Amino acid sequence: MAQKAESHRLRTGRHSQAGQVYLLTMVTLNRQAVFEAFEAARCLIRTLSAEDRLGRASTWGRIQPVDATHSLNISAGVWKPSVLRGLSFNCRAIALS
Repeated sequence: MAQKAESHRLRTGRHSQAGQVYLLTMVTLNRQAVFEAFEAARCLIRTLSAEDRLGRASTWGRIQPVDATHSLNISAGVWKPSVLRGLSFNCRAIALS
């Protein structure tokens, strides 16, 4: 029996505040080793670095295993989860090409 992911419930009632430090952990679907491909890992890093340049967050550090990313960020108050939606899909498309 397939189970529906319920991780979205972890965010219920939460919001980001400007100037606060956040540890962000994002994993790939089914923990696939998407970022094993150098191009896919670079895609992710370029996207997150763009957020820094746009002033949406300031990254203090990042760890990039093959199936996830962990970063320590300071929020500028405009950090939106929607920025990262589809990110793994886009990077996975690069990895598979």
